[in-house]
Amino acid sequence: MEISKDQKIINYFLEEALEHLETLEKGILKLAEDPEVVQEMFRAAHSIKGGAGMLGFSDIQKMAHRLEDLFKILQEKKNTPDSKLERLLLLAYDNLKNLLLTINQEQSEILRQSEAIFLELGSYLQKNNLWE
Repeated sequence: MEISKDQKIINYFLEEALEHLETLEKGILKLAEDPEVVQEMFRAAHSIKGGAGMLGFSDIQKMAHRLEDLFKILQEKKNTPDSKLERLLLLAYDNLKNLLLTINQEQSEILRQSEAIFLELGSYLQKNNLWE
């Protein structure tokens, strides 16, 4: 069975996105000891956002964009992240990964969970004066 050109493009996107996810995960786990890693995480989220946008995966694009925005805030504020921020970022990472792994499947539960995580992240950033 031959794979269509569209499916090859999607497979290529997924392969690249999974590499970017690896950068995100490693970065989140190193963020407390090396705040400079946030730049790599920003670029990884940006790359996922761009690829998803080109292919019309708007939910993935939106989630990657939200992460990108959070990383930009962390770059600008240069505060040392605590365990709660790390946990929230890992939850957001997990949801983005799940969206990528379930392309073309029902994703509403993942999106619902993601919204709650991003609300909590926003609240955390405001509480810690990282987001005006």
